[in-house]
Amino acid sequence: MGTNSAFSRIMVGGLAAAGLLVCVNGLWAEGDRLSVMSAELASAIRSDRAGALVAAKQAAARHDGDCTNDFRRGATAIAFADLPSRMDQSYDARLSAATIEIKEQLRCSPSDGNAWLLLAMVSEMAGQHGLVPDYLKLSQFYSPREGWILVQRIGFVCSLPEPNLDEITELVRSDFRALLSDRVLDKAAGLYDGCRNEAGKVLEDLLSKAPPDVSKAFAREMAKKTNRAF
Repeated sequence: MGTNSAFSRIMVGGLAAAGLLVCVNGLWAEGDRLSVMSAELASAIRSDRAGALVAAKQAAARHDGDCTNDFRRGATAIAFADLPSRMDQSYDARLSAATIEIKEQLRCSPSDGNAWLLLAMVSEMAGQHGLVPDYLKLSQFYSPREGWILVQRIGFVCSLPEPNLDEITELVRSDFRALLSDRVLDKAAGLYDGCRNEAGKVLEDLLSKAPPDVSKAFAREMAKKTNRAF
């Protein structure tokens, strides 16, 4: 599978984790809450519900500037769900809108490690490659051991056409080492198996130095994915 397809998979996963199914306790605007939830759910299951997205965008607009976490994360998810293909003439404008929503989320929650990761993603999509390493480092700084963010972060790096490993090798090492240490080996195996760029060599080097019990357990997980006998 090509790099663009891999990047799309990581992007969708990151969006789902960003809050497509957010907690809704404490929201006072019930109608707006239901509109946002409907669009988020449609996005999470990749359903074509244009009407739900329109209603949710209108609901989110009524709460523009509101730092209530559910609305901010919901607005970010909706902006991403609204992104068309790269060939669409409105792509750049909508990508800019999604970037604005992420930055607004970070204004409200500057320690949101997933939001920093999403900012790295949209920067890559916008061709602002030089910004990506710094945003990834901020993501790791605020979410150094949060498993689902680790997986998205490594997967995103592995999806990049030309990752700047001079800047992010230690970040990749730290994240993958954490997955091995925490025995999240099914995810680690999936990342290793799907890493098609130079970051894969960083993962391979760490695996060569892993304790024997971790190596054996990892090999079993790889066998499940590749149907090889170990």
